[in-house]
Amino acid sequence: MKKLFYFRYRHFDHMIIIQCLRWYLRYPLSYRNLVETMKECGVDVAHLTTLRWIQHYCPIFAKEICYYARPTDGVWQYH
Repeated sequence: MKKLFYFRYRHFDHMIIIQCLRWYLRYPLSYRNLVETMKECGVDVAHLTTLRWIQHYCPIFAKEICYYARPTDGVWQYH
């Protein structure tokens, strides 16, 4: 994501926030499981912090991704 102004005034680096969001949205992890995973990577984060990140950034990412999504005619099969 080239627009780093979404991450201004945050305590953590933007790559840590993006990684947490990616893991949360891709895998069935709870906030506490996500904290344990981040602790294994050497980052100490509270589960409420991850909750706030997800509530704040998921709508922003959904809006950004929707711009690049291809319109479909209802058929999802590849030919």
